[in-house]
Amino acid sequence: MSEFPVSNGVNQTGGLGVLACHDFFFETRICDTAKELNREVRCFSDVSRIAQTLSTENVPVLLIDLTTMSDCLDELPRFRELEPKLTVIAFGSHVQTDLLNQARQAGCDSVLTRSRFTVELVNLLQKHLPPR
Repeated sequence: MSEFPVSNGVNQTGGLGVLACHDFFFETRICDTAKELNREVRCFSDVSRIAQTLSTENVPVLLIDLTTMSDCLDELPRFRELEPKLTVIAFGSHVQTDLLNQARQAGCDSVLTRSRFTVELVNLLQKHLPPR
């Protein structure tokens, strides 16, 4: 049994993205891009806060910075229990091939290098997040 209740449909209008990241500059870049696109992304550096948000908000997409938040990979089963339709996109350094492979094996829907993620960011946000 999970620590948080399974999502009960609270705030099912709209939707927000969750970013698991400890890198302030990269976090700001992602959140500012989302804001420019009239989307919302909230950043967390604590897996329990991510789980709490998944249990109370409509979260269609979780973005995981593998460089700073690879511990989220261990929590994916719980996250998917809280939000069954959750799309998980992980990204990390191209030189951390073991970590990128670990993310694929953990069940991330998409695993990108950090540079590829940056190039695709606008498209990813538009595809996975509804406008506010």
